[in-house]
Amino acid sequence: MSRSIINLSTLIITTMSMLAVSTPALADPGDRRERAEDRAEIREGQQELRDDQRDAAELNEIVEDWHQAHSNNNVARERRIDERLERWLAKELQEANNEVSEARSEVRDSNQEVRESQADARRNEARGRDRAAANDRAEARDDRRDAQDDRRDLAQQRENLQQLRTLSRELDSVQRNFRGGRPTRAQYAEKSRLLRQLQRLVQDEIRDDRQEIQEDRRELREDQR
Repeated sequence: MSRSIINLSTLIITTMSMLAVSTPALADPGDRRERAEDRAEIREGQQELRDDQRDAAELNEIVEDWHQAHSNNNVARERRIDERLERWLAKELQEANNEVSEARSEVRDSNQEVRESQADARRNEARGRDRAAANDRAEARDDRRDAQDDRRDLAQQRENLQQLRTLSRELDSVQRNFRGGRPTRAQYAEKSRLLRQLQRLVQDEIRDDRQEIQEDRRELREDQR
């Protein structure tokens, strides 16, 4: 056998070996989509965390300013701070409503993805495409997991909105005593309690944001395997 034929055979074998090694590394389009969605959710969660931290800082400043004004018996300053609080509550209620609407939309989308992946699996099974059907079933499991997470997020957003609405109504009820005349010491104590409760609610949302980011990162690690 000539040296040129040997070299050609060696080249062919080497090329085929390289293709065999590199082929598994090629990511499935569905896997790439999953990872892209995971990264987008992480970025969105980080932005929500920053927004909630900013809102918490603004609320903390309002609450501490109000307590200081009360300690100094500065009624005029208390009223200016109350106006800041009313604006803050109006903004937060609007944002909470928007978050519920977005979460509801995500649940609809994720449920649709589950139906589509399940339909793909049934279609490939009927056509005898066992490997494709197995991939579709795996994708359907991931989609069901995502849909479950989205339903949990929706329930949490609804609960946050309801708690915020309740606190807003209670504060408004107490605030009538401050608008109408000289409030009593008990009314000051009740308003202080509600303000502190509002601060705790916002901190709970920040804790939920961090937990959601951790879960999104875990899902990304799983999708990268």
